[in-house]
Amino acid sequence: ESEQLKRVFELSRRRLSSFYLVDPKTVWESVVKHLCELFDCELVSLFLVDENDASQLVLESQHPPRPSGLGRLRVPIESRSGAGLTSHVAASGETISLNESDIASNVFVKDHKPTYLRSGLCYSVLYVPLKNRKSHLLGLLRLNNRSITHTDRHVPFSNSDTLAMHLLATHIVSLLENR
Repeated sequence: ESEQLKRVFELSRRRLSSFYLVDPKTVWESVVKHLCELFDCELVSLFLVDENDASQLVLESQHPPRPSGLGRLRVPIESRSGAGLTSHVAASGETISLNESDIASNVFVKDHKPTYLRSGLCYSVLYVPLKNRKSHLLGLLRLNNRSITHTDRHVPFSNSDTLAMHLLATHIVSLLENR
């Protein structure tokens, strides 16, 4: 677990340090790709609050990438049954980690198939809000379907995973506040 923290810190230091030197989109793509590999996830997504409409998140980057031609995904920031878990987490501003049984019974995802996942099933999910020092939401990181490398075994996200993501989220927020 400490090795994973070191790898996330290195990712944060190496990838995010280029934020002001290259196109931010390139940095975000690199970060989500490396998170996907590090946590062996089916999908990693970075949402940012829409600069023109603070009531919505915009999918800034994800790995594997969305098929081209689908346009930018927008997600309302609201907490109501049927709006979806991403909407709820953005509205609540709380870190949420759910495993398969928690997902199946969650009021925000009940009876909704995760069509954004290639597998069509959600086994585990970790949401980490990106909030500034005043607790204003700037964005959200979502990791789906953690597994053990080279096996078909799906595992929940651990406390160590959550801690590592909070470390990375702190660095991302610092960049967003200073751009």
